[in-house]
Amino acid sequence: MLLSAGAAHLVLGGSGSGDMVQLKNGDLMPPPVEIETVLQVAAAAYTERMRENDFVTPDDMSKSTSAGGDAVKLQLEVVRASSDFAAVARSFVNSNVLHAAAEQLVDASLQVLTATPPPTGMAAVKSLNELLTGLKCGAYQQTTFVESSKLVSTFTSILGLSYSSSSSYSQVARSYFVVGKYSALDILAGAIFSPQSTCEMSELTAGTVITYIKDDILNTPANVLPTLFSLVATVATYMCTLDPVLAADSLEKIIDTMYGLIEEESRAWLRVQYVEMLSRAMFQEGIMSSPALCQPGGGIKKLWRKLFERKRMPLWGRTVAMYLTDAMKTKNADFAYLWRDELLEMLLHKEAMIKESEVSGESSGAAQEMLRKRVPADCVGSSLTRAFSLQYLEWLPPNEELSEGARSGLPQFLILKLLEMNVTEESMQIVMTGTHEYCVKLRSLQALCLLSDYTAPIAEQTGALLYKAIKCFTHGAIRFYLECFAIKTLRANPKAFAPFLLEALRDTCCTPQVQSSLLVTVGYGVLGDSNGAKNEVRKWLDVKEVVKATTPWLASTQGFSRGIAQLLLFELIPEVLKAGGGDMFYLESLLGYLTANKEMIKLRNKSKKYFERLDVDSYTTCAGILGVSHDDQEDPLPVTLVDVLKNSMKEQFEANHVGELDMNVPLWKAMQRVTVGGVDEQGADGDFADMATFQRKILPFDAINLAAAEHLERSQSNAAGTRKHELVLCASLIDKPPNLGGLARTCEIFAMKKLVIPDLKIKKMDNFKATSVSAEQWVDIEECKEQDLIPFLNMHKRQGYTIVGIEQTSSSQPLHKHAKFPDKTLVLLGDERRGIPVELLNFVDFCVEIPQFGLARSLNVHVCGAVVMWEYLKDQASMGGGADSS
Repeated sequence: MLLSAGAAHLVLGGSGSGDMVQLKNGDLMPPPVEIETVLQVAAAAYTERMRENDFVTPDDMSKSTSAGGDAVKLQLEVVRASSDFAAVARSFVNSNVLHAAAEQLVDASLQVLTATPPPTGMAAVKSLNELLTGLKCGAYQQTTFVESSKLVSTFTSILGLSYSSSSSYSQVARSYFVVGKYSALDILAGAIFSPQSTCEMSELTAGTVITYIKDDILNTPANVLPTLFSLVATVATYMCTLDPVLAADSLEKIIDTMYGLIEEESRAWLRVQYVEMLSRAMFQEGIMSSPALCQPGGGIKKLWRKLFERKRMPLWGRTVAMYLTDAMKTKNADFAYLWRDELLEMLLHKEAMIKESEVSGESSGAAQEMLRKRVPADCVGSSLTRAFSLQYLEWLPPNEELSEGARSGLPQFLILKLLEMNVTEESMQIVMTGTHEYCVKLRSLQALCLLSDYTAPIAEQTGALLYKAIKCFTHGAIRFYLECFAIKTLRANPKAFAPFLLEALRDTCCTPQVQSSLLVTVGYGVLGDSNGAKNEVRKWLDVKEVVKATTPWLASTQGFSRGIAQLLLFELIPEVLKAGGGDMFYLESLLGYLTANKEMIKLRNKSKKYFERLDVDSYTTCAGILGVSHDDQEDPLPVTLVDVLKNSMKEQFEANHVGELDMNVPLWKAMQRVTVGGVDEQGADGDFADMATFQRKILPFDAINLAAAEHLERSQSNAAGTRKHELVLCASLIDKPPNLGGLARTCEIFAMKKLVIPDLKIKKMDNFKATSVSAEQWVDIEECKEQDLIPFLNMHKRQGYTIVGIEQTSSSQPLHKHAKFPDKTLVLLGDERRGIPVELLNFVDFCVEIPQFGLARSLNVHVCGAVVMWEYLKDQASMGGGADSS
C-alpha cells in the first residue's frame, strides 16, 4: 500500500520525483537503487504468500467455525497477494526487479502447466494463479516471448486444461481455476490473434478455442463471463480474416449458447449484466464489418434482433443500440451500410416503459446510469434507444469525406427510405396522435433533419418526395419537422432546391396548410438565417418571382397563410422596387399599407420575432430533437409558427373587441357572435346561412382566427373529414376504463356524435388509453354521472332523440328484427352485472337485445356497443341518411 501510494504521489518514480524518463534506447529509466531494493523484497514476499497458502477444501469447511474461518483467511491471502503484486507492478512499470520477478513466476508456472501429463486439482489452480499474476505484471511484454512459437504452445496447453472433479477440492477452488485459465488465455490471445502477430495460428486452432468456450460457458462463474466474452470477440475477429464462412458458423453457435445463458438466468439484474457483456464483446468493428458475419438472419444480426425486440426489457435494446452505434463510429464508415436496416429500425423506435424489476439491483442500476450518461439529459424514457442512432447520424463525417459507396449505401439510402415512409398511401391519410403511424412519421422526419447535408447528390428525388410529403395533411408537430428538413435542405443545396420551392409556391390550388409550409421554408431562407446562408439562398431565389408567387396568398381565407405572406412581402418588396418593379405597379401601395397599418405592424413584429428566434440548427441537433417539450405520451410538442400566428391573432382579436366578448361562453363562440352578428351558423338556413358564411370569411379577424372554424368543423366531422352520425352512446353505467376506451375507439371509427361516460378523469388512465389508442382526442366525450342520467335523458328527448336501451326485458326486440334506428338516436348501455336500472327503463322509448346462442351469460359491453353501432349504420345506409353512408 505504501509503495503504491508513493508512486501515485509522484515521490518514488524513475528520477526520484515521479517523472518517467526515457533512455536513448527507448527503455524507461528504472527507479533509484534504494526503491528497487524495497521492490525486490516486496516481490519475494508476494510470491511466498501465493505459494505457501492453499485454497479452501471441503475438509476445512467441515471443521469448526473458527477453523473454517482460518481456512477462508488463508484463501484470501492467495488472492490478495496476487492483486497486490499486480497493483505494485502497475505503479512501477519501469522497475526491472518487478519485471524479472514476474517472468520468474511465468516460467515456473509454465513448467507445471505444460508438463505431461497436465496438472489437475490444486496444482493447476495455483500454477494458473501464478501465470495470471505474472502476465498482469507485464512479464515478457518487451521480449521475444510474444513472437515465439512458445506463446502458441503455451496457449494450446492452457486451453486443454480441465479441472478435476475430485471431492478433495472445493467449488471455490474450481472457480479460481476457471478465472485463472480464461483470464490468462485472454491476455495471451491479444498477442496471438492481433494483426501484428507473427505467430502461426491456423483457423482450425481458432475454431478449437470457440469450441472449448462453448463447452465451458454454462459452467463458468459470472465474474469470469466478461473475460470469456472478450476472448470470443478477439478470436472471432481473427477468424474473419482467415475463413469468414467458418467464422460465421462458429460465432453463431457461441452466440446461441451465450444467449441461452441469459434466458436461463432468473435474476433480472444479472441478465442485464450478461447482455452488456455480450453486446460489448460481439458488437465490435472487426466482427460487424465482415459481410459473411452480417448476413440477414446470421448469428450477429439474429443476436441484435433478439436483444432489440425484447420490448419488456428496454435496457437490453438500449445496451445493444449503444454498442452497435459505437462500433459504427470508426474512421472508415464504409461497412456501416451492412447495418443500415437495423439503424433505420432504431431511428423509428419508441420503447415501452421500463419494468421496475429490471432496474432492481446494483448492476442493472449501474447499467441504466451508464446509458443515461451517454444521451442528452432531457431525453425521455421512450427515446433512449433511439437516442444512440440519432447520435450516430450526428457523428457521420461530412459528405466529401465519405466514399461514394458509403454515401449511397447509408445516408442517401436513409433519406429516401425515410421520405418514402411519409408518402405511402397509408401515411397520406390523417393519423391519430400516439399511434404507431404517427410515431413513424414524426421520428422519420426528426431523423431526416440530421441528414439534410447529404441530399445534394439525390436532389431531384428528394425534392419530389419532399413536396409530396408537404402536400399531406398532417399534425403540427409532424409539419414542424417537415419544415425544418425543408429549410435545412434549402440551405444545404440552394442551387438545387430553390427553383423547386419557387415552382411549388406558384401552385395556387394547394391547401393553405401546404402553402404555409412553403412560405415558412422560403421565409426562413430569406429572413431568419443569421449565419450567412440566407445570402446564398437569395442568390438562387428570384426575388421578383417569389413576390409574384406569394402575393395571391394575401387573399387566403386562412390567417396563418396571410400572416406569413404579409411578412415575406414586407421584406422582399423593397428589393423588387429597388431593382425596378416593372409591371408590378401595385407594389408601392401594398408596401405602404403593410408599413402603415397598425394591426399589420403588430402581427408582423410577432411573426418576425419567431423567424429570428427559430434556430433551426439547434432544434435539429440530437440534443435539440430529444430535448423538446413532450406530451403525456412522450411525443414531441415543438412550438410552430402556426401556433405563434394563431396566438398573435387571438390576442389581436381580443384587444380589438374589448367589452364585446361574453366571458361566460367559450372564446370561439364569443368570437363567432361578434363577427357574424350573433348568427348561429348551425341553425341558419338558406340564403341567410350563406350570407353568414360569407361574412365570416371576409371579416378579417374572424377569418384568420382558426379557433372558431376548427371547433365548428370538429363538431360536425371526425378527424378523417367524415360527417358525424347523430348517434349518442351513453355509457354512464359502465365503470371499467378498458371497456370505455374500447367504446371511444369504436365511436371514433364509426364517426358517432359523442360518447357519454361517468367521469372525464377516466380519459387520463393508462388502461383507458391502452384500448382507446388516442381515439379520445378525436371523438367528443361528455361526462354524465349515473345520478344525473334522468335529466340528461329528458334533455335529449326534448332535442328530438329516441332513447334506445340495450337490455333483455319482457318487451325487448331482437336486434335484427327491431324497427330501424332513427337518425337521432341515444343508445343507453347497461352495467355488465346489473343491466339498466328499472328507474331508467321508464325513460327508454324501446329496448333491443342481441340474440345469444352460446352458454356465456352476456357479451362484453364494448362488443355489445360495437354491434349496436354497426346495426345503426346499416339502418342509416338503407334509409340514405347519416354521414357519408357509402
